[in-house]
Amino acid sequence: MPSRYDHTASEPKWQSYWLRPDVYEQGFAFKPESGKPIYVIDTPPPFTSGEPHMGTVYFTMIVDTLARYKRMKGYSVLLPQGWDTHGLPTELQVQYNLKVSKDNPDAFRQACRDWTKKTIKSIKDGMISVGYRPDWEKYEYSTDDDRYIKAVQLSLIDMFDKGLIYRKQFPVYWCPHCNTVVSQAEVGYVERDGLLAFVKFRAASPDGKDLQVATTRPELLFACVAVLVHPSDERYKDMVGKEVIVPLADRSVKVMADEAVDPKFGTGAVMVATFGDEQDIRWQIKYNLPIIEVIDEKGTLKNSGELSGLGISDARKKALELLKQRNELIDLKPFRHNVLSHTERQNCMTPIEFLSRYQFMAKMVDVKDDVLRAAESMKWHPQLMLDRVRAWHSALEWDWVISRQRLFGTPLPFWVCKDCGALIPARREDLPVDPRKDAPPTSKCPVCGSTNLVGVEDVADGWVDSSITPLFITGFFDDKALFEKAYPVDVRQQGYEIIRTWFWYSAYRGIVLAGKAPFKSVLVNGMILAPDGRPMSKSRGNAINAIQTAKEQGADSLRYALLSLTVGADFPFHWEAVKRGKALLQKLWSAFRLISAWSVSPTHSPPSSSSPVDNWIMKRLSETERTYSEAMDDYRFNDALDSLVQFFWHDVCDNYLEIAKPRMSGGDKECASVLGFTFDSILRLFSPFLPHITEEIYQDLKWGDKLTVHALEWPNEPAFKEDLASEGAKEAQIIAQVRSAKAAKGLPLGQWVERAEISADLTGISSVPKLEKIIGDVLRIKSVKLQQGSFSATFA
Repeated sequence: MPSRYDHTASEPKWQSYWLRPDVYEQGFAFKPESGKPIYVIDTPPPFTSGEPHMGTVYFTMIVDTLARYKRMKGYSVLLPQGWDTHGLPTELQVQYNLKVSKDNPDAFRQACRDWTKKTIKSIKDGMISVGYRPDWEKYEYSTDDDRYIKAVQLSLIDMFDKGLIYRKQFPVYWCPHCNTVVSQAEVGYVERDGLLAFVKFRAASPDGKDLQVATTRPELLFACVAVLVHPSDERYKDMVGKEVIVPLADRSVKVMADEAVDPKFGTGAVMVATFGDEQDIRWQIKYNLPIIEVIDEKGTLKNSGELSGLGISDARKKALELLKQRNELIDLKPFRHNVLSHTERQNCMTPIEFLSRYQFMAKMVDVKDDVLRAAESMKWHPQLMLDRVRAWHSALEWDWVISRQRLFGTPLPFWVCKDCGALIPARREDLPVDPRKDAPPTSKCPVCGSTNLVGVEDVADGWVDSSITPLFITGFFDDKALFEKAYPVDVRQQGYEIIRTWFWYSAYRGIVLAGKAPFKSVLVNGMILAPDGRPMSKSRGNAINAIQTAKEQGADSLRYALLSLTVGADFPFHWEAVKRGKALLQKLWSAFRLISAWSVSPTHSPPSSSSPVDNWIMKRLSETERTYSEAMDDYRFNDALDSLVQFFWHDVCDNYLEIAKPRMSGGDKECASVLGFTFDSILRLFSPFLPHITEEIYQDLKWGDKLTVHALEWPNEPAFKEDLASEGAKEAQIIAQVRSAKAAKGLPLGQWVERAEISADLTGISSVPKLEKIIGDVLRIKSVKLQQGSFSATFA
């Protein structure tokens, strides 16, 4: 073995080696018929919209480490990897980055497929370069594959047959920038600067009174259908039931009373516009108010007099100008408020509009309590993430809008009767279908007999695709035998930012389609922040290229840095952690290089020894294995790694190897056996975390008959005698104290010293003369005199 470990030569070599068919079959293939217990991990299918980023790298390291550990523990592990290709992220890249027009839908869809294929290769290469080894061969999937589209469409038809899917006109969240409907889970509030306009509504009758309404949306005056006040507000009690004239629109609306009005906001009188916000929707439904549409899909005003044709921002300015000219603008104040925006897309963040459109809906509200109960039955890591599910459950008010007005997506497998509005689903045997092109499954509407049937143009929301991953990978749609063994999956791994989307929708679909929750446990990771503590962003200039870092510093060094973090928390990226990882790799390399020079052979069978120090190191190994295993089973990767590093670095390298040096020079066979067993165990325990260097050592030293270190089993339980182990711990402690004392005197550890007089706690030491000899041999002291007492050491 060379003196220095070279990751640049090692890591690419083993990444290619692990892709060999024979290595795959022995070390990484999922074999449900093997007789081993099955362990299934549901991994995130990343959006194919760009290069792999730190978040992608982080999740691959988490699930890859978990899979390697579980295989070593005797499980047949299903580690799939999918690609989320459909939907808005891909379309935005093609439309705005590649400048492909949507005017030719077929060409646009082909450009999306080409982009997806290119991006998948880039992300996959990046994943492989950090040591990720899922079951690419049999369980790689893409949401635009025919097999996956068929599964999605089949799931929708099953839900339709169960009465869970319907089509209706409903106020939907609309993003004018992305030109599509979005779900409640894709929006959030963003604090923005605005203006609060105090507008005069004139009395509609001689016996009425004028009133003022405070609004941040004066451009929606043409959509005003009522003015509401609180029933106990004395200012407006005599106005309830009367009518006022809407400024600019010049038509009358009724003043009504409702408990939901905040009398302390603005003037205490609010206008109901269809639709300014979610509260307007509630009031429109509650009082069956008329709907006046004034905003189109592109965010342009219509049916609004002089405001028609203007964008929302310009229409707002124009409305204020007109109100001022008419003396109906009483006051105008700066106002910072929360604006509902398209927050799921960080490169959008456009304010949301509410448009009334025909959309496909999935009944969610009726079963949301079932979804919550299912979530609460799962084991959460960390447990506090369950609170996010509970919060989303409380906030959920409307059913799931599953249709999207886009081009590249899974076609909704339905036709619509233009005469009666009935939905006609595709035949299961015809799937996958594209109703935009394919003929309907029947020539007549089964409800009214009409032949006026048209294919649905909308596609499915991207979350409709990805929410069936636990069902798809376990064979629900095409392999019932596997499904019976593999569902529910053992763990869903994901980020906390998609709990209310990917987790919630997946749990919902598992319950309504398979009849039970899809996960036994949920492992939620946090975000790797930039070193400055802020989210990584190319525009801020603080983003770190994870793939480049792995190439330059080593994938195993990066794995150490990220897996040392507590899963679930947000952490700034620290280069110091990567440096510590590199130091650990070299320490591991040097230690194995040392024992290889002693011709130590691996021993998987627990050795027996009469040496107290040998029994002590075996006991410490046993404790480490137990701590490591318990932490890994609880997904506390940082605790498992820390326990192993502490054992290897301090107990083994700082102490045991130093004690072993003179023994190995003397040909001590017991010591050689203990070293062989200890280092064989260390290699196995490090292999899930540091897969490349452990493979390099395993292959270089020829330490086994398996094709890969990752086909090895969990280490055997070390054998030790408790009384000897306790004595060995005391001996190791005294030797460490003397070493420190020698160094404190400025005496090089390799320099021979004539004699030393040492006081130490000798309780439990069975042979003081033997310990004196060990200390002399280890620390190069020709004459050692030990006596009972508080520790002190003098050298001469």
